[in-house]
Amino acid sequence: MIIVICGAVGGAIVLGTFTYGAFRRFVRMKWTPYQILLLFALTLIVPLFGSGLTGIVGFAVAAGILFVGAALILVGSHFLRHVLINQKTPPLGVRILDRVFGAFTALFAVVLYLVIIAASALTVMQYVAPLEALDVIYQNPIWIYFGQKYALDLLLVSIVLLMVRGGYRLGFLCTLQTLLTIVFVFGALILSVYGVLNWGFLNGLVAKLSAGLSGALGSVVGFLLAFFIVSFVFTFLLVAVFMGLNFLLCIPLKMVERGRIGRAIDGCVMAVISFAVMLVIVCGFDAGVFALANGVAEGLGEIGTTLSDIFMKIESAIRGSSLGGYLYENSPINALLN
Repeated sequence: MIIVICGAVGGAIVLGTFTYGAFRRFVRMKWTPYQILLLFALTLIVPLFGSGLTGIVGFAVAAGILFVGAALILVGSHFLRHVLINQKTPPLGVRILDRVFGAFTALFAVVLYLVIIAASALTVMQYVAPLEALDVIYQNPIWIYFGQKYALDLLLVSIVLLMVRGGYRLGFLCTLQTLLTIVFVFGALILSVYGVLNWGFLNGLVAKLSAGLSGALGSVVGFLLAFFIVSFVFTFLLVAVFMGLNFLLCIPLKMVERGRIGRAIDGCVMAVISFAVMLVIVCGFDAGVFALANGVAEGLGEIGTTLSDIFMKIESAIRGSSLGGYLYENSPINALLN
């Protein structure tokens, strides 16, 4: 019964995905799965550097190949899509193929994402907590020669591509505006609480309002309610002022965004920043694994020993991958820790 239900659900998902792609059409679909495979194929040359490029130079070259490769693939996809979309009314056969390829692309995307997630999980489990029931997978030649070596690389390449594309689409100015909004709101909240606690005229308002409320609600509840009301009103006023300043600051930013060249530069800047942030996260993760796998936590006693054992296995999983192992071996932070 469970098998029948799972089969029915899986069939419905496949049919729905296939139908969506057919209606969406290939030229309107996201070509992310093909872009991932193209970038993955490009990164296969990185470990071939071997001993020729190591250390910070090797890491920089690998990072450069990742970013430039992702950028070229995304730019090429954009112009190809633009050409296909702006064609005059294509022949009937081309329109049919457009829908067929769209259906295949939608289905292929789902399959690829599931494969990447499942293969990455299997790789980690193989080193950290291998299950006997999964030996049939781990002993398969496909897994031995390809799966365990490239599963984490596919995941890393997918994240790189999404970060670069997301950064370009989001744009630096839009991100800056969002950050300013968050800073202004939290700044207004903190300043309001600080002001109510330390500024005389706000303390006076709280005292007067508290005196009026204490008779009906009690001294403690009256004070807390008065404090909340004054803080809320003052926060609202500060947010209004800060949002006005934010609006004025964003006028020149919007003017820059209106131009095609300005938008392109803005997107490129944010794409570089997004990629740099991702590299920092990868280096930080590798440094954490390196430190914990090499005895940093042993001073914690039994817990530290357990952590060291776990992270030694995680380190083995990273070293076992092709691109991930190359970045790990040549990470500049790991070089400082070593």
